[in-house]
Amino acid sequence: MKQYISKILPVFAITMFICAATFFLFYIADGVRLTARNVVQTMVSPGQTVVTKGIEGVEAFVQNIRDNQALREELEETKRQLAQYQELVREYQHYADRNEELSKLLNITEEYKDYEYVHATVIAKSPGIFFYQFTINKGSKDGISVNDTVINGDGLIGRVSEVSLNSATISTLLDESTYVSSVMTATRDMVMVYGTYQLKTEGRLMMEYIPSSTNIKIGDAVETSGIGGIYPGGLIIGTVEGFVQEGTSIEQYAIIKPVVDFSKIETVMILKTSQTGGQENE
Repeated sequence: MKQYISKILPVFAITMFICAATFFLFYIADGVRLTARNVVQTMVSPGQTVVTKGIEGVEAFVQNIRDNQALREELEETKRQLAQYQELVREYQHYADRNEELSKLLNITEEYKDYEYVHATVIAKSPGIFFYQFTINKGSKDGISVNDTVINGDGLIGRVSEVSLNSATISTLLDESTYVSSVMTATRDMVMVYGTYQLKTEGRLMMEYIPSSTNIKIGDAVETSGIGGIYPGGLIIGTVEGFVQEGTSIEQYAIIKPVVDFSKIETVMILKTSQTGGQENE
């Protein structure tokens, strides 16, 4: 028995040593793996952070592009709608102005019932800003004659100076060949209003034969007198804008601002008459 034990003890000791050594080696190996894993994670972690940040940055950039594109599309749509609204406003204003013009013309036709009327459209004009002379789309076939009175809703424009079959030429008050026997609305003083070469480029008229004892003031209205056989009486011409005196002459002149805007004439109305009298030149 003792011999058996003495034989088995070395084997047992060797076996235990091998087991202990094996355990120790596995322990160390596992520690090495853990350490290596930590080292790798430590080395890779900054790279992962950079990659993650980069991806997040790219995603934010792409989203920003999408947001900007959506904003641009929304802005373009807003511009389109604004353009439509502006066009509607222009159309509304055009019709409103047209309606106002027709209302004024209706009032004039009620006042001058003894005349026949022809509506016409401007198809050509003299060079420059103002309408010194212009052409309309109505002529002798429409019953228009030389010296017929031409008006719009604001007041007197001028007279027909030439007529063809389908058109007519209008000489406005600004033209230096035009003279109109007139009267002051407030004081009833008789005066003469006419166009001059100097004033027509300013859209203004000259008034003379002002009585020395008159009480005419700036802002007073002047209208046609009805004398002379061309223009009917009572048509508004304009208002007094200022007074001038030429040299040493005691005669006084006045600058008249017409009620008609001679830079914007599109449609007119012709007062047809049977008179064919010549130009007023008193």
